[in-house]
Amino acid sequence: MITDELTRIPTAPNPVSLQSRCFLPGFLIPAVLLLSACTNENSTKPLNNTNNNKEVITEIAESVIKFTAPLNNEKYRIGDKIPFLVNPADEKIKIDSIVFTNNGQVIGKSSSSPFTMTWNAGDACTGNQKIFATAYFNKDKKETTEINILILSDESPKTYTYKIVKAYPHDPEAYTQGLYFEKGFLFEGTGEWGTSSLRKVKPETGEIIKSLNLPDDIFGEGIASVGNKIIQLTWKSNQGFVYDKETFRQINKFNYSTEGWGITTDGKRYIMSDGTAYLYFLDPETFSQIRSIEVCNDIEPVYYLNELEYIKGEIWANVYQENYIVRIDPESGKVLGKVDFSGILDLRGYTKRVDVLNGIAWDAKGNRIFITGKWWPKLFEVEVIEKK
Repeated sequence: MITDELTRIPTAPNPVSLQSRCFLPGFLIPAVLLLSACTNENSTKPLNNTNNNKEVITEIAESVIKFTAPLNNEKYRIGDKIPFLVNPADEKIKIDSIVFTNNGQVIGKSSSSPFTMTWNAGDACTGNQKIFATAYFNKDKKETTEINILILSDESPKTYTYKIVKAYPHDPEAYTQGLYFEKGFLFEGTGEWGTSSLRKVKPETGEIIKSLNLPDDIFGEGIASVGNKIIQLTWKSNQGFVYDKETFRQINKFNYSTEGWGITTDGKRYIMSDGTAYLYFLDPETFSQIRSIEVCNDIEPVYYLNELEYIKGEIWANVYQENYIVRIDPESGKVLGKVDFSGILDLRGYTKRVDVLNGIAWDAKGNRIFITGKWWPKLFEVEVIEKK
């Protein structure tokens, strides 16, 4: 178990602080959809199914067993050997065996009292994990109880700074929500009610080559592309749009029950954020959920994950209202690095409105990284440098 200063689960930051996202009062982040931070890779249940990987638990007045250790919501790290102890709640009932599971996978068994098991969390994902203990007794009866633990990263994130390679013009009226680079062009999704759009932009000049305006009642969010399709999320409309990449003609749409914030792709799956610490992996054809992870550093979950980009096997994510980008391991969910972009936009002599850092694009062929922000007058090509 992690030492005393880390024993309390952190609460999510106050959502009232996010009102500036749309300049409307009363904005609330929805409850997290999933009970588990790292779901079965083979699951193909849709994002709006709130019972993903939840084991069936018999409804009983009082379980015949109870967890003695660990305590509920204790914190551990990837690689820890976590001891579990389950005792009968009623000594009159003879327990034959107990099976421990996580995400539908058996992680341990015990056939004699005291019922103990040690879980090696070396392959665990970060985030809140539910451990289920199923007691078998009286030959044909069984009952299940559960406990929640929080798994954190086993290493502190590396820290990085930046060097500006080149600055390019960027439309200061673009409330940038999504950005990606492909075949010499930037594709950009912008937000706000009444001005949301999808754009194809020439990065050297900022010239808009092609654009599509969204309906006034749609708040556009992140964009990504697989094959000949562009996907664009929406903030509160619970739907994403599918466009033909060449014409920007809408060819399909899909639904989700959470908010849409950022989206990227590893070439095989879409990876979506909703402003929480969770990332959702979606099938590129059906948009059903394959798995999810809850992103954590070595101290706590990382909330407000926003615009995303997949770069060299890592997920890079803007953290909303912050001047840094986190680099995430897509398999474990742990934060590998933190890139501080403080001071990159020089506003001396600039009198128009600007908002927060938001927008990451990766030119794989040219090995270039671009960043920008909401209403920023500049797009920056940057070199990321590890701090020593």
